[in-house]
Amino acid sequence: MKKEQEHTLVDLIAQHAAEMPDKLAYIMLDDKGNEIDHLTFAELEVIAKAQATKIRSVCDKGDRVLMLYPSGLEFVQGFMSCQYAGVVAVPVSLPSRKGEHHARISHIIKDADIDTVMTDSASWPALEAWFDEVGIDDLNVIVSDTVDPAMEGRYTPVDLCRDDLSFLQYTSGSTGDPKGVMISHGNLIHNSELIRDRLSHTKEMTCCSWLPFYHDMGLIGNILQSVHNGSTLVLMSPTSFLKRPATWLKAISHYKAYTSGAPNFGYEYCLARVKDADLEGVDLSDWVNSFNGAEPIRQDTIDRFFNRFNKFGFRYSAMYPCYGMAETTLFVSGGKPGVATRPCVLRRISMPETLLSNALRAPKRRSPASVAALSKAGCGDCRA
Repeated sequence: MKKEQEHTLVDLIAQHAAEMPDKLAYIMLDDKGNEIDHLTFAELEVIAKAQATKIRSVCDKGDRVLMLYPSGLEFVQGFMSCQYAGVVAVPVSLPSRKGEHHARISHIIKDADIDTVMTDSASWPALEAWFDEVGIDDLNVIVSDTVDPAMEGRYTPVDLCRDDLSFLQYTSGSTGDPKGVMISHGNLIHNSELIRDRLSHTKEMTCCSWLPFYHDMGLIGNILQSVHNGSTLVLMSPTSFLKRPATWLKAISHYKAYTSGAPNFGYEYCLARVKDADLEGVDLSDWVNSFNGAEPIRQDTIDRFFNRFNKFGFRYSAMYPCYGMAETTLFVSGGKPGVATRPCVLRRISMPETLLSNALRAPKRRSPASVAALSKAGCGDCRA
């Protein structure tokens, strides 16, 4: 499909379902690396159409739909169903405790003018009890995994354009009330193209992710890349990663993942928790893009991760520091795949010597002890 034809995710799913219906779009793993669920492109289209038909029975085009799901393929199906229905998805973290998490969701319900809530049957009882407790009783509720797939036959296509909103990406709210960034279908296609082209993604590759499904890096950088490129994505939940981080590295090896990544803490977590004995038979040599973003990137972490895991085939050139933010959909800057990013060395100099060019020049022929310097990871050039 030519770029000018790539209007929405709906167009791309339909294309993949027609051209490679039996290809796996998503594989879901448990914390031990066992496959517990999977979804082909054809299955994804059928479920998306069926659930979209249900959504359109209670929503109009452009209505806001709150998505409250655990990390699983039900989330993926629900998000794609919102695209097919022409409604605006609002994915947020499923609350795990009362107080802050519930207050955040209550704020988003009001701020986004939510009409409908989508969830799964396992999560609905607890959500229903909370809604009753706080007096939220004016929302439509769709328990998506109870929708009959046969409703796919009643689906009526929605007229979508690139300027229509696809979803609202809410900020964490760590410095104030959460704020929703409006992401259009055109924004998604444009940024997905940037990620594909910058990381040299193809439909033949496999990616792997444990990142939160509702977060921009997990959603746009991983889940939607599968739909955009027609590739396969291996998923595990953040909880599974925290429980057994070695499972992430084992999955990268087993599925020969081309791209997989994490915030800086994920690499530190592996350094602290993964033992060599956990990685018997692991080969990380097919891992081309090991992206690092979403929080401050430490050059020291990059160096130590390489030094620790190069015995398992991990290459320094795979490290891919990058920068992005919800306000630009996601991707802003990054380097070239398979090319080691050169760190920037900053010298500490006194005021009389201050020249910016000197500050950015690495010290030459001096011992580390003779000059105070900071080594910072570079995030490539801007592409947004």
